Amino acid sequence: FNLIRIMDITEIDTNLKYFAYNGITLNIEEKSQLELALLKIENESLHDEVLFWGKINGTVKDYFIALGVNFNGEDKFPSKTFYWCSSTNWNFASMPAVCPKTAEVVCEFNGLFTGEHSKILKEGESEEGKESYTFENGTLVMTNKAKNITELDRLAYVVCQIERQCHLVPEGSLKFTPLHEVRRNEAFVGLCKEDATNLAKYQHFRKVEFKEKVEQMERDDSVFKHDFLDCIDNDDIKGSWSLHLDTTGSVANIRNLLWPGFYAYHKVGTTLYSNFYFGDGRKNTDLPFML
Repeated sequence: FNLIRIMDITEIDTNLKYFAYNGITLNIEEKSQLELALLKIENESLHDEVLFWGKINGTVKDYFIALGVNFNGEDKFPSKTFYWCSSTNWNFASMPAVCPKTAEVVCEFNGLFTGEHSKILKEGESEEGKESYTFENGTLVMTNKAKNITELDRLAYVVCQIERQCHLVPEGSLKFTPLHEVRRNEAFVGLCKEDATNLAKYQHFRKVEFKEKVEQMERDDSVFKHDFLDCIDNDDIKGSWSLHLDTTGSVANIRNLLWPGFYAYHKVGTTLYSNFYFGDGRKNTDLPFML
C-alpha cells in the first residue's frame, strides 16, 4: 500500500482535505500546475520519492517548494534535494546550497519575502588585498568579485531550517535496516488514538542529532527499535508544538509554533500522515518569551 509522506504527487487532493481544517488550500490552477511540474521532476530525476513540501508567500509572487528523497544506499538517513519555483514560472529549479558564511548573513533577515528570487540582500564583498582585475573593452573589471547574496539564498536557508526543525513522521512509519538504511516501513498500520495524541510518538525526519539516538543507532539491536529517530517532544524549546484532535476525533493535527505555517496530520489507525508548510517564511523568535 502507498504511504503518504509530506505530500505525494498523486495525493495532493487527499492531503489538502485534511489540511483544510487549518484553512490551508490551493486553487485549481496551483494544483494542476504543481502536479505537472512535480511529475517533470520525477521523470527527469533519479529520486526515490518526489514530494510537495509547501508554499512560502511573497508580497509580489509566491514560492512553491518540492523535495526529492533518496533512500537507497544512503547511510543512516536518506538524502534530500530541494527544488523551487514561483507562481509565475512553474519550472522547478534546484535550490542552491547554503554555506555557513551565507547563513550568517541571511539569518539576520526576518522580513517578508517578495517572491523576487534575484533581489539582492547584500552586495558581494571580496577580501581586501585579494582582488584581481582584467581589462574588457578598455574597462577595468574585477574578475573575482564575491557573489551577491540574494533572496533565493535566504529562501534556501529558511526551507532548510524549517525542514530540520519541523518535518516529522509518526513513530514506526520508518525502519532502520541491517544495511544501516532508513526506509519506509511497509508494516506500519498507523498509531492508535492514545499514541496519536502523544507528541512523544512523533519523530523528526532528519539525521539524528541527539547523542543518545546517535549511540543507539550504533548498537546491533537498533534495527528492532521504532524510536531510533529524534523525538519532537525533546526539542530545546518546550511548548513549541501544539497537538489536538479534529472534531471527529479521528485525525491528529500538529502545528509548530516556532515556525507558524507548519502543519502535520495523522489519521488515527491508518497509514495516512503528511506535513505541509504554508506561511510567510518568518520564524517566531519571540516564542521562548511567550511560553
